[in-house]
Amino acid sequence: MPPTLSMLQQELHARPQPICSGAQSVRHRAYVHHPVADLMDWAARAAAGLGAGIVHDLPFLRAWTWPDGELRVEAHNEFATLTWISPQAGRPFADAQAWPGPFAAQAAGLPDTCVVDLVLELRPGPPADLGREDLVPLFGDHQFLGGRVSDGMAAVWSDFRADSSGAYRLLVQDFGLSPRRCGRLVQRCLDIVTYLHLALIGLGEARAVNPDLIACGTEVDRIVADIADPDTPIDERVLLDRLSTLSARLEHLRARTARRFAATAAYGDITRERLGELRERKIAGFQTVGEFLGRRLSPGLRTVAAVRTSLDDLSRRQERCANLLRTRIDVRLAEQNRALLASVDRRAGLQLRLQETVEGLSVVVISYYLVGLIKHLAVAAKPVIRLDSDLATGLAVPVVVLAVFLLTRRLRRRLHA
Repeated sequence: MPPTLSMLQQELHARPQPICSGAQSVRHRAYVHHPVADLMDWAARAAAGLGAGIVHDLPFLRAWTWPDGELRVEAHNEFATLTWISPQAGRPFADAQAWPGPFAAQAAGLPDTCVVDLVLELRPGPPADLGREDLVPLFGDHQFLGGRVSDGMAAVWSDFRADSSGAYRLLVQDFGLSPRRCGRLVQRCLDIVTYLHLALIGLGEARAVNPDLIACGTEVDRIVADIADPDTPIDERVLLDRLSTLSARLEHLRARTARRFAATAAYGDITRERLGELRERKIAGFQTVGEFLGRRLSPGLRTVAAVRTSLDDLSRRQERCANLLRTRIDVRLAEQNRALLASVDRRAGLQLRLQETVEGLSVVVISYYLVGLIKHLAVAAKPVIRLDSDLATGLAVPVVVLAVFLLTRRLRRRLHA
């Protein structure tokens, strides 16, 4: 269906960001290869059981809200996210193992095949940076990451270590952001963690196909060496079969990884964009979130890019190999054609000599029969003209042979003209 003006206008507001103020607890999950319709249906049943009313009913987003919080389900190209936002007045991460508030009873029906599980706590307060003694009770005795964001109006803290339930913990301090800016900050944090994990899915695929790439590269080197050796005993048909098998393997690898590697590059770009939008500033004594994630993300993305480049390079080498083999086959065919033409020339020469021999014999045979006819005529005319038949026959021999030779030569010239 062609796009309409209303469809294009709606796309600008297809994913409205949440509005957050005060102390909030956010539980966020992302699912890959899970039917989005199932998540939508489950969220609708859970919201109906809690008496929630729908506030967003868009093609890619549905959201329900009630005094105790907001439930959001977003559909993306290959994944879906489920986000619960609720007021939280207690200590941050006091009950991070379970879904907060009245939604905990409904969470039992959720699938456990998520690729992202995040607990984000939003806490308003004065613009004071936390110290290690403040972070240890929240995250444990680990390496802490933190930085001022949103032009210094907020701070983000985490250790990016999964707790016993497999969820990350992220603390956002609000130093006076408006509810909409605070909602955008929360959404950026959720996007960073989500797209980071989705980008790293391609790293596992790159590691899985790397042994096959090495094997294909070795086979290409062997085929090139066999083609380069003019004295190799390997038949071209065998080389062609090996090249066909190699080409099929490479195309299979390209088909297997093309979509995943392209998605990895796109997710990596989005992650970097979201990190840049934080406008993070360093807090003395702590590594920033952007530095940590950048150092962890960049090697993975470069590995995927290197494998993708190696796959493309192998495909090009295989094509050049096929061209070299085709050239070798063409040269071999040219040699065979030259030998065949030489043989045809020899046969034509033999046929020409045989033809000349046959022509010489033909002159003798025709002359013999003509002389015989002349002899019969001389014998028959002897009583009338008193002619010696033997003498007449002898005199006619050179004349007849010369006449037959000249006539045969003239006919041959006319045929070859």
